[in-house]
Amino acid sequence: MDILNTISETFAESFPGMPAYVVGGTVRDMLTGRTVGDIDLVVGGDVRPVVEELAEVLGGTAFLMDPERDVWRVTVKDGRLAQVDISPLKGGIEADLAGRDFTVNAMAIELKEQRPSLTPGPSPGRRGENDGAIIDPYGGRGDIQAGVIRALGSTVFEADPLRAMRAFRFAGQLGFSIDRETLSCIREHAPSITKVSAERVRDELYAVIEGGRAVAAFRAMFGAGVLCEVMPEAGGMEGVPQGEPHAYGLLEHSLKAMEYAEEVSSDPGRWFGGRAAEVSGYLDARLDGGLSARGLVKLCAFLHDVGKPSCLRREEGRLRYTGHEEAGALMCEAIASRLKMSERASRALAAVTRGHMRPLHLTHGAPSRRAVYRYVRDMGEELPASLIVALADAMATRERAEETATDVEGLVPVIAEYYYGEYARARVEPLVTGRDLIDVFGLEPGPVFRELLEGVDEMRAEGVISDRADALRFVREKLSG
Repeated sequence: MDILNTISETFAESFPGMPAYVVGGTVRDMLTGRTVGDIDLVVGGDVRPVVEELAEVLGGTAFLMDPERDVWRVTVKDGRLAQVDISPLKGGIEADLAGRDFTVNAMAIELKEQRPSLTPGPSPGRRGENDGAIIDPYGGRGDIQAGVIRALGSTVFEADPLRAMRAFRFAGQLGFSIDRETLSCIREHAPSITKVSAERVRDELYAVIEGGRAVAAFRAMFGAGVLCEVMPEAGGMEGVPQGEPHAYGLLEHSLKAMEYAEEVSSDPGRWFGGRAAEVSGYLDARLDGGLSARGLVKLCAFLHDVGKPSCLRREEGRLRYTGHEEAGALMCEAIASRLKMSERASRALAAVTRGHMRPLHLTHGAPSRRAVYRYVRDMGEELPASLIVALADAMATRERAEETATDVEGLVPVIAEYYYGEYARARVEPLVTGRDLIDVFGLEPGPVFRELLEGVDEMRAEGVISDRADALRFVREKLSG
């Protein structure tokens, strides 16, 4: 179904004469030749009948997003989940566009009887110029051609400080640069981001992470003072040195780790061998609304050493960061709590940060089966994220990634195979269960259950016990000892 064409036909048949426009990001995407995703409409009339008609015609579901501004959304399943946002036109289309954020989003096309269409690729547009097909009072087409994100004025950030983050998201998604004057305004208004609700900041942060060129966006946000307002804990990374074997200071190392995490996540087949499909499934899963596990991995990679500044010590002429894993995990929990991240995302962020050194430690000599089992057990379902971050950490240590990543790179497919193979089978087919502890040994449920069951699992992983009889014998000996 061509949603835009259906919308145009619906207005022609059911709302003839009603002013209606496609606006904002929809027009921007049409001009840049990008796939048009969600559709933004403004209508010069009663919004609710339009919403109800579109929901019926499109086979979608309508709900009120913003009661104060009378903004509605219709969600439509059209090969993917698409959405059409409808809001009332107030004061005419040019007045509506004047209230938007950036020139590339301040354009409109009037809905006529035919589907709005533009030839992909921008044509020059001078400020204030309309050509009949597109209404472009602020020169958005020209800025698209120049590859520039430009605010309509400094007041856009006063009206909504979150637009400072949106500028970097759009720059990343489109591969554009931010206009110098706009960047100056962003620096000036960055502290105001703290006045925005945590939920909105979180959702925008997720959009940056999930969008294109996330690492470049993080680097630019840090430079403009925006990222440190969102995550003050990250501000401590700047200027922190790292000794051997590190070739970079802490901030650059963290950004490079994020970049390598994105690279590894984009090609699991190269790193995870026969378990690439399972890892891809993990990475595609949604952990918190707009955040996928793939996005979480990038955030984990950026924050994996966030605890180092507070743990920095110089001992015998060398820099030490003893305990930075635990310190960093606590800081990640604080970030997640402040941004109201989901329990799953918070737990994963802290767990991966807490365990990011363990794969490297496993490469120091031949790892015991017990050590591998304990690492996999402790990481649980976030094991793929932990392996990716550990590999990215190693790759970001020296200028030539292959100089330090070799040992961890060799470990990654081995651990993944164990996790998805032997370890997973043991979880499905335990040798002893809690019911056995009650029926066979007459125990009451309590802390001893976990101790005994984990002991059986550990001995099984080591190869000390292999069947139910061995397991029951082990429990009997533990209870009698």
